[in-house]
Amino acid sequence: MDKRRPPKDTKGANRPTIRRRRPSAPTASNRRPGVQPVKKGPKKVIRRRIVKRKRRRIRPFRLLIFLTAVFLIFFGCYKLCTFAYGLATDACQSANAAYEAYQKRAIQTPPAPKKPQIPVEYKEITNILFIGINKFNAENNSAPYAASLVLVCFNRDTGAATFISIPRNTVIAVDNRQIPINIFQQDGTKDTLAYVSKLFGIPIKEYVIMDEDTVAKLINAFGGINLYIGENMSNPASKINLIEGYQHLNAQQVMQYLRYKNDDLGDIGRVYRQQKFMRAFFDEALSINTIPHLPEIIGIMHDELRSNTAIFSLINLYHFGKFLNANTLHFEILPGRLSYDGKYWLPDYAAINSRLQQIGTLPANDTKNKT
Repeated sequence: MDKRRPPKDTKGANRPTIRRRRPSAPTASNRRPGVQPVKKGPKKVIRRRIVKRKRRRIRPFRLLIFLTAVFLIFFGCYKLCTFAYGLATDACQSANAAYEAYQKRAIQTPPAPKKPQIPVEYKEITNILFIGINKFNAENNSAPYAASLVLVCFNRDTGAATFISIPRNTVIAVDNRQIPINIFQQDGTKDTLAYVSKLFGIPIKEYVIMDEDTVAKLINAFGGINLYIGENMSNPASKINLIEGYQHLNAQQVMQYLRYKNDDLGDIGRVYRQQKFMRAFFDEALSINTIPHLPEIIGIMHDELRSNTAIFSLINLYHFGKFLNANTLHFEILPGRLSYDGKYWLPDYAAINSRLQQIGTLPANDTKNKT
C-alpha cells in the first residue's frame, strides 16, 4: 500500500469542502453582447389581515322562546296520541257492547227460518213427468199418444236427479187388460199422470209437455247438437238418412235420430238414443256457448212448454242450472223386460220399488208398489 496516498474516506469526513461561488450579477464587463440589463423594482410586501371572529353571546330570551316551542310541540303530540287512543278505546268498547247485546237477542229470539224460492234438495218438487208428443191439441190438452215419457226423480236429501225413461209400449193392467201406457194421453194429461203414478206407486203431480216443434226450436237456438251415431240409419218411409260417426246435427237430423226404431232393439233402442240425446242436450245447455242464446232459449221455454210446475220460471231456471252443475245426472230405463213376442215392455214392480228407495224418492222399507 502506498503511504503517500491517503486512504479513501467513505464517510466523507476527510473530504475537503468546496465552496461554490454564486454567479455574480452581470456587469458591463461579463455581460453577453446583445443582452440588456434587467431593471429590478421594489419588492411587493403582502400583508395578511387577520380577522378575529367575535363570539355570539347566548341571549336568554331567545333560548327561552326555543325551549317553549319544543315543549309545546311535544305536548301537542302527546295530547293528540292520547285523544286517538281514547277514541279507539271507546269504539272497541261500543263494538263489544253491541256484539254482546246481539248475542243476547239471538239467544232469546232465534231467527225465523228462511223460505227459499227453490230448495236445493227439491223437497217440494220431488217428481216431474216429461211428456214428449208429436203434435199438441190445445183444446183438450191432449195428443194422439205420448211419443216418449221420462220421469225425473229428485233425491230428497242430496238433490241428485235421476231420469227414468218409460218405454212407450210399457203395459199396465186396467180392468184385467194390459194396455200400453202411451195411449192414455189421448184422454188428456190427467190420465197419463194417474197411470204413471200407479206404475211407480208414488204421487206424480208436476208435468212438462213438449212437442217436436218445441224440441226443434230449442236445438236451433243452441245452434245444433254434437252426437255420435252408432250405426247407419236409413228409413225412406220416415225420411231418415243418417251416417255413422260423430257429427254436429241440426234440428231436422236430431228429429230423425230420435224417431228411428228400425234396429234390433226396436222401441228400447229408441229409448237409449233418447237418453244419449238428453245427456248431450244438458251438456250443451250448461256450456258457456249457451250464454249469448239465453234470451231466445228462455223465450221458447216460456212460450212453447206446457207445464204446471214453477221450475221453469226465470229465477228457478237459474237455481236449476246451478243444481245441474253441482250434481250428477243419472239416466236409466224403467226396470222390466220385453215380452216373448218383443212387442211390449213388462215392468218389474219389485225392482221399481227398490230403485225408488235407492234414489231417495221413497223412504226405506216402503212397499206401496205391490201391483
